[in-house]
Amino acid sequence: MRRVLKCGTLYDGSGDAPRQDLAVFLLGEVVEKVVPWRDAKINDGVLVVDYSNQVVTPGFIDAHVHLVFTCQENHDLGREILEKSSREELMAVALRNCADSLLGGVTTVRDLGDIGYVTVTVRNLVNKGIMPGPSIFVAGPPITTTAGHLHFCKNTADTVEEIRKAVRNSCEQDVDVIKVMASGGNMTRGSNPMMPQYEVEELRALVNEAHRLKRRVAAHTLESESIRRAIAAKVDTLEHCTWRGLTPEDNDPQHLVDLLKDSETMVTLTLAGIHRSLLGVHSGLSEIIISSSMAASPTGKLNQDFAWTKALIKNKIDVALASDAGVRFTSFRDFNESVEAAIVALDIKLEQAISMATQVAAKALGISETVGTIQTGMQADLNVFEKPGSGRNLGKIKDVYRKGSRIVADANLVFPAEEAFGTLNISTGQEGS
Repeated sequence: MRRVLKCGTLYDGSGDAPRQDLAVFLLGEVVEKVVPWRDAKINDGVLVVDYSNQVVTPGFIDAHVHLVFTCQENHDLGREILEKSSREELMAVALRNCADSLLGGVTTVRDLGDIGYVTVTVRNLVNKGIMPGPSIFVAGPPITTTAGHLHFCKNTADTVEEIRKAVRNSCEQDVDVIKVMASGGNMTRGSNPMMPQYEVEELRALVNEAHRLKRRVAAHTLESESIRRAIAAKVDTLEHCTWRGLTPEDNDPQHLVDLLKDSETMVTLTLAGIHRSLLGVHSGLSEIIISSSMAASPTGKLNQDFAWTKALIKNKIDVALASDAGVRFTSFRDFNESVEAAIVALDIKLEQAISMATQVAAKALGISETVGTIQTGMQADLNVFEKPGSGRNLGKIKDVYRKGSRIVADANLVFPAEEAFGTLNISTGQEGS
């Protein structure tokens, strides 16, 4: 089916300034062409959708989520629910979070940690058109050490041979990417987020095995030494990539720049609800949550916590933007708040933040040839925002297209996705998870 979107304002995902008054031609699942509206030649019978008073962007790509997590107010409760839930309950949570992702304009997610490979089944249900959801890339349970971060997800490995076997087992379960916990984490009591979990040779064995089996590797890194080791091992993405440690060098952003400037390893910055609250873009949080946010911030002001990220961007090192949706305070429907938080935290323009969440995120996932920008031949994943953005705010989601079909219409989920306008809306509701 061919249709034409008349776009008042278009951010194409490249990082360039927005353009005005364009026609985006969709043919089936792809973008056929993008031309100025005044030059558009439209045949009789072609459906024209008028977004002349709206803002259009590529569909967001959230490069770091946890679909089976429940967005609780503290890590302990989130873990308790995760461990006590049945497989069927976890699948229901994941499917709800898939729907919320779409309602938030997220058309692609990379899930970086579950239990029991539940998200593999969820991905397959979405791919078959049985249930609504974004495009999903899954890691299954993350590989970690005994008593390490997220060890309760039950994929521990402590030696080179165990690590290789864990990679093979995950690939046998049909994962798309391998996730490894290179440092401890905040969600797991007893693990130390300020210490690495694996030696370089262990990480290198994991990367070599994953790459042999044609899977990319995402490494959780919350401190400087784990980042050094992960880069030396040639992981594909550094998740969180928090450059901090116990020495002056471990806290100097220039050292991170020097490590990455000639590396193929990319960085994924996660701006979760805990970050959004301190940056003044997350409304309705209690004083308890704000206090918790302050405790989670090294400086107490998150716009001062990102010197390392600013240094990378200044040196033209790609940084993808993600949300860590599913962890405390971080719903799947509010990804736009992470975009806004990035603008505040990093002192960048809206078009740059959108690019971090689209084109750069696609590059981090290894899918930039098919998604992430609005241009000829790319998959037609698009968001339409209700009001033109000003400064740092895009406004509210109106419509979402996934593979050329409108799957969110007037802020309501449409399933099966429309092949023609007029399909019934079957899901409503505006509260975040």
